[in-house]
Amino acid sequence: AWLRRLKRWLSLAMTLLLASTPQPALALEHVTVALPGQPEKKLSGEPIVEARDGGMLLKTADGAIHRLPGSTIRDRKSDSEPLVPLTREELTAQLLAELPAGFRIHNSKNYIVCYNTTPTYAEWTSSLLERLQRAFISYWKKQKSPVKEPEQPLVVLVFADQASYADYSKKDLG
Repeated sequence: AWLRRLKRWLSLAMTLLLASTPQPALALEHVTVALPGQPEKKLSGEPIVEARDGGMLLKTADGAIHRLPGSTIRDRKSDSEPLVPLTREELTAQLLAELPAGFRIHNSKNYIVCYNTTPTYAEWTSSLLERLQRAFISYWKKQKSPVKEPEQPLVVLVFADQASYADYSKKDLG
């Protein structure tokens, strides 16, 4: 039963991975968005998918994928510049600036683990994720499915307890 669940999870993850693989962009999009209950925000990135209503999924230099409904886009301009992903150091600095005080960083080959738990737990988490990623990529390569390793380190947030997670997630989840 657990193997069937793992295969279903891997199938879903692969679908999401393939759907989020950006196509070569002709231009960098500079978008001003007004999301409900938030001040206007300027984003620059590659459009991954564009919707009929003018909305899009936009991948920014930090690797984040923003869902932008057409009704939230106030201004949009293009240029011919390519998207330049942030380096590990730039991404780490951005994360530490955005996270609450007390968060630290643990780096592994493919992950940046931001944590307010113990260093031992952060290391264990990254070790588990590295093994899962190797298994995931190996599985899909054996299935002869195109798999591309991430261009940037993947970011993981590990919270010490449910209260610190709930406090952090209020801005996104309400």
